[in-house]
Amino acid sequence: MKLDKIKYEIVADLIARLDTGQGPLSLLDVGCRDTVLRRYLPAAVRYAGVDLFQNEDGTVDHVQDLMAGLPLADRSWDVVTALDVVEHVDDMKAAMDELWRVASRQLIVILPNVAYVGFRLKFLLKGHLGTDKYDMPYPGNQDRHRWLTTQQQADAFMAAFVEDKGATLEIFHTSESPRKASLARIARLFGLGPNVWAWNSLYVISRVQA
Repeated sequence: MKLDKIKYEIVADLIARLDTGQGPLSLLDVGCRDTVLRRYLPAAVRYAGVDLFQNEDGTVDHVQDLMAGLPLADRSWDVVTALDVVEHVDDMKAAMDELWRVASRQLIVILPNVAYVGFRLKFLLKGHLGTDKYDMPYPGNQDRHRWLTTQQQADAFMAAFVEDKGATLEIFHTSESPRKASLARIARLFGLGPNVWAWNSLYVISRVQA
């Protein structure tokens, strides 16, 4: 699987690996924003989006705060995605528990890697990370990141979560563009690990099928 694609393409590739054998796959996209992920999925996938706010096109199916609980039954969706979502909440463990509750087969989570070399350089040279999600404007930013997630710490968090749930875990350290992939190749030549060159980390958490 190519990891220099944008996150939606990578998720679509992961979904293509799943063979339901029981009709169309269902996917719940938590933190869907403009529901852009839907465009990358096969037409047969039954899609619904959840977000804290309704978008301009009115395509969010459930306007709901993840931390208030999702109005959905346990294991009611084959796949649940949370792409750049969990770092926005105050209680990451509780958010992961709720996402996992409604997933019957897989939970796919993406977290940014703030230890990425580009972020490091921006902070060194300019004193900020180059994204307003970490800034502190007055009177505030409802969409801010609550956590400075790094590859090493995020991997350890997800490994502990999976052990707790008795699930299986796949980890992909992605570049999300050919340019960033070129930088990653150079970094690896110097023996640098993904905490330096990975743009984000993608986690596929699967239930152990009986």
